[in-house]
Amino acid sequence: MTPLRRAIPTFPRCGLLGLIPALALALAPGVAAPAGVDEAAVVQADQPFHLRFETGVGHDPETRRYGLQVRRNAGEWQPVPTEDFPYPEKVLDVSADALMMAFGSWIDAAGSSPGTVQAASGGGVEVQAGREPFYATVRPPIHWEPVEFALSLRLPDRPDARFGVQFMEFEHGGTAWISLARSGAVELWVEHRMQARRLAQGSANLAPGRWLELTISAGDEVLTVEVGDVEVIETVLDPELQGLRRLGFRLPANHTVQLRALTIEGEPASPPVSIVPSASLPPAGHGEWVFPLVIRRFSDHAVLMEEGDHFEFRLAHADGRAVASGTTIAVTLEVPDGHLGGTFAETPMRIGPWQGADGVLYTLMEPSETWNRMMMVRSQDGGRTWREVDGDHRPATGDLEGLGSRFVNGKIHVLHQVSERVLYHVFQTGDPGERDAGWVVRDEFVAAPPEPPTQVADVAVRSDGSVVAFYGAGEGLEYRVRSPAGYWGDARRIGDSGDHPDDLVLSGISVVPGQADVVHLAYTVSDGSAWYRRLADDLSLSEPVRFATGLGTGDEDVGAVAPLVHHPDPDRVTVTYRADDGLLYARSVNASGDWTEAERVSARTVAQSPVDSDQVVADAVLYGEELHVLFVEAETGHLFHAARRDGAWLEAGPVVADATVQWVRGQVVTRPDGSRAYGFIYDAGSNGGSGMNRYGEIPLP
Repeated sequence: MTPLRRAIPTFPRCGLLGLIPALALALAPGVAAPAGVDEAAVVQADQPFHLRFETGVGHDPETRRYGLQVRRNAGEWQPVPTEDFPYPEKVLDVSADALMMAFGSWIDAAGSSPGTVQAASGGGVEVQAGREPFYATVRPPIHWEPVEFALSLRLPDRPDARFGVQFMEFEHGGTAWISLARSGAVELWVEHRMQARRLAQGSANLAPGRWLELTISAGDEVLTVEVGDVEVIETVLDPELQGLRRLGFRLPANHTVQLRALTIEGEPASPPVSIVPSASLPPAGHGEWVFPLVIRRFSDHAVLMEEGDHFEFRLAHADGRAVASGTTIAVTLEVPDGHLGGTFAETPMRIGPWQGADGVLYTLMEPSETWNRMMMVRSQDGGRTWREVDGDHRPATGDLEGLGSRFVNGKIHVLHQVSERVLYHVFQTGDPGERDAGWVVRDEFVAAPPEPPTQVADVAVRSDGSVVAFYGAGEGLEYRVRSPAGYWGDARRIGDSGDHPDDLVLSGISVVPGQADVVHLAYTVSDGSAWYRRLADDLSLSEPVRFATGLGTGDEDVGAVAPLVHHPDPDRVTVTYRADDGLLYARSVNASGDWTEAERVSARTVAQSPVDSDQVVADAVLYGEELHVLFVEAETGHLFHAARRDGAWLEAGPVVADATVQWVRGQVVTRPDGSRAYGFIYDAGSNGGSGMNRYGEIPLP
């Protein structure tokens, strides 16, 4: 493999004047020590680092609360938000024990009788009001704005039992709350300008003795209230209400309620620069502020940070005023060779890197988990650097849940399944002196099948220009054919002829075009079996052949088949798949339907569904007569390469051993020097987030 360059950042120690006498920049453990005073600092894209500010108390007796500001390339100063990396998440889970402690630390009770709080039988806490109503407000220890509360509660067995949950405040006083009654009534109330009024109501099963989950969501100016999985209220929010700023509890006099768990969620984002959580902050004493930071290569709205970008940081007061100082701290961004950043497509088949006639590499991905639009990124220097192409015309539909693509005659045909529909896109690669690369078909509707348990999609292109789209449809699979004129035919079901029992789920589709416009397909069935069929040039489907059993029967096992490989001479197909023993196996079938015995690819167990992809983490390509396979070892997360040469599988060797790899897809490419390589894109451990996509190569003889 061509190694990916990993520059070691250096860090400044700058003297500041006035309030801040000293400042230092430090990185997470395992990297170089801070640089000297006024020395340049270099940090890598998508690689967290630490800033440490040392401040002097001076003669200011006030409590000091500072935030951080940044500007890029001498632009405008902006506050630095706090967002998780690599997976963006804003969730606070409060257990029963923590909830018990919360009543003593972050709940303010009001009223002549504060009530009592004690451990409840069967778990959770029991809140009991005294002779006066009990009212308490929760200010959770979070730094972000909540958009959803989920509270697990249980009402007592008394016909007049009631409980209220406050969730919003008006800017100039007043609140909104949800009232639950033993009768099943669920009501939305507001109290504003000394008046209480009911805005909406619904009903739910609030039987005593049952733990219920009440979920209150506020987003896009709409309020939604659910009890369990049932939506009870949906209404437009009053514009004067100021978000889910704090949670409150309302309990009538002499009433009780049991509370078991509370979950608070915010709306995550992936900004260009953010403060991130860190479990390895350096020691910071009095007068020191340490900020763990990351600068993203791609962020929301596909904003790209470039090699050499200059970032300045400064402390600021809570009101936004900069803290007086004689200088600011600055870092320069480095983008390591082969680094893409962004987010890997979920449950992909072939996604590249496809190579155009001019040698340019193309692959599909998303800029971030929180802005998951489809991007085509390209490298014009053999995989060293990557940028989006034709971003002004990218497809409008985001969320790459199931994705397959095929490169034919300069065009990348893309099939894209989201929860409610299947779409088709075409990207035209560049041709020197003739045309620029760009999207030529976007968001073309293919089908709206019932939502499958796992979104899966793959595509084949035939010699006459027709396109065959395969996708999940409820508990089965369907395919449609797009004529050369651009019209989609009727959906045809795979398995409806009684080939498989009705109570089984068909999924994990993988296809490859063969000779004479035959399309080969393999898929899995939820009884742990794998099947093979052929779609002939007249669009007739062959009888299914079961080529494997014992693949596992869990939801995560459906994508047990790696991308199929077609051998042109002699005409045959190889299927690589993962069995429930965790090992990869390979079998081949020729044009006469004769199958080889299953061969074990490697003695190492292979990862399956590491980030809810329901897919084996393995890839396969053909080079000459050699079959090459990349796979991730389950125990270590390391990426391994195995090859079948001269009729036998060689011992698998490590390719990436410094990351927890979670996805990989590749193709055979031609390098700038004319040699050939197995080029691949891999996710180096984003856990479904962003910033970890990288490119690597394995030289081929």
